[in-house]
Amino acid sequence: MNEKQDSNFSENWHHIWTVNDTKHYLYTDINIIYVTYYLHWAQVAAVFIISYFVIFFLCMVRNTVVCFIVMRNKHMHTVTNLFILNLVISDLLVGIFCMPLTLLDNIIAGWPFGSTMCKISGFVLGISVAASVFTLVAIAVDRFWCVVYPFKPKLTIKTAFVIIIIIWVLAIAIISPSAIMLHVQEEKCYRVRLNSQNKTIPVYWGQEDWPSKEMRKIYTTVLFANIYLAPLSLIVIIIHRGFEDAFHLQLCQKRAKPKEAYTLRAKNNVVINTTHQLALESTIQTPHEEICFRKSAENPKQEFMIEELGGATNNNEIKEELV
Repeated sequence: MNEKQDSNFSENWHHIWTVNDTKHYLYTDINIIYVTYYLHWAQVAAVFIISYFVIFFLCMVRNTVVCFIVMRNKHMHTVTNLFILNLVISDLLVGIFCMPLTLLDNIIAGWPFGSTMCKISGFVLGISVAASVFTLVAIAVDRFWCVVYPFKPKLTIKTAFVIIIIIWVLAIAIISPSAIMLHVQEEKCYRVRLNSQNKTIPVYWGQEDWPSKEMRKIYTTVLFANIYLAPLSLIVIIIHRGFEDAFHLQLCQKRAKPKEAYTLRAKNNVVINTTHQLALESTIQTPHEEICFRKSAENPKQEFMIEELGGATNNNEIKEELV
């Protein structure tokens, strides 16, 4: 940073209060606003440092322990745990590359680390957030498939690895334009006053320098749609569908409970009736009741048998179907 003598230093300094009640002394002339090098009082800066340190420590310990447990135990190598491990890795990236730099950026005026570190910090933070969002969507879809379609093929470990690779590729692709356009530039309207000396230095900030405002708006819209709107909408739809299916299942169970006088035990394609009468009247069977029977089946063969025997009205008809 190049130092510069302030020829207008004889003017009065005055203070303003920010949102967090931190006092900053500013000096203004026609075109320039002067700020102090440290943005907060010592007590406030100490609170920032302690808070960041606690969060950083918990982030490192918790995520490292989760990684160690999942990777060490082979019986925990499941699809869901792999997605959780991917979330942990993205959190570790944020803790290692972004938190220390963000702390200094919140304590002192300007960005002191140069253009390269600015690009790396913004890029890592962006892809970590995007990867976390996409991973949460993958977990939601996987859980939805297992709960709503329990008899259909589930994701394999190999497929989960492929999905994780796709997640990181998409995250890198969608954040790369922002990192490319990120540059450290000198703020023309701000300068930093050094202590009580009659000296000032320029202020540098990391900003996205787009060729036009239209391109910035288009990219911001695409980013909002892909990282926030689309994932949120998909997760809401999945949760709604899951609750709807659970409600229908509970409803058919309540309707069938007063009439229930038998159990179906499917083993080697045999249905054993525990009473001499069939309590459920198939002539008034509703789609919800049919869903209930399908949920009670333990394998596709049972589901097929229940559908085939759904029209039986007494024990003799069931026996005829089995024969």
